[in-house]
Amino acid sequence: DVITLQEVWQEGEQNQAELLAIELGLNATYRAEHSIDGGSFGNAVLSRWPIVGTDTFRYEVDGWEDENRVAVCAHIDGPRGLLDVYSTHLNWRLDHSRPRQHMVEQLRTFIGQTRSSVFPPIVGGDFNARPTSAEIRAMTASKPASQKDLVFKDAWELAGEGQLGMTWTKDNPYVDDELEPPRRIDYLFVGNPNTDSAGEVVGCRLHGTRPVDGVWPSDHFAVVADIRY
Repeated sequence: DVITLQEVWQEGEQNQAELLAIELGLNATYRAEHSIDGGSFGNAVLSRWPIVGTDTFRYEVDGWEDENRVAVCAHIDGPRGLLDVYSTHLNWRLDHSRPRQHMVEQLRTFIGQTRSSVFPPIVGGDFNARPTSAEIRAMTASKPASQKDLVFKDAWELAGEGQLGMTWTKDNPYVDDELEPPRRIDYLFVGNPNTDSAGEVVGCRLHGTRPVDGVWPSDHFAVVADIRY
């Protein structure tokens, strides 16, 4: 129904999000700030239902290397009411926990300012951080954070199928030569469920863990969740 994408490439007037949306018959919104090799990459949200509004935010990381990261929100007109879905990507370096914590605080503020639905907000992204890190604990309110009314649940922690849910692993040949350790760094977060159970995570699994016709879809495995709507 809804897909969040990170590291979406754009060259000229074309980007991967729009190409996928056309191929799959979906709607898309996209935002990029990072330029590389003559193109750019950013984040996107794809939806089978109409996207009736968008918001974007560019992170500030004062005193740290600026990787030009952004968050994008799609306000989606679903059959049971509006959905607010966010796609984001945080700094990647192992020693950048401090700027990632700052980015999470900015993300939570951005969500608090832009959410338009009574349905719990959904956040998908490459957070480049382990589940036990300070930045992820700030998302799930396991440590003090601003926007205290915004408490998110980690979909994999609630309903993950399998043991660890590693999304960055040397099982993937794109990662085989990397020196970084395998870990779970990609997440789907959902706000607290409503009293009618809307927003309840009923299942979560990895996808893209095998090649298709010899081609691996990404250097990360995807996280897929079934959320009561």
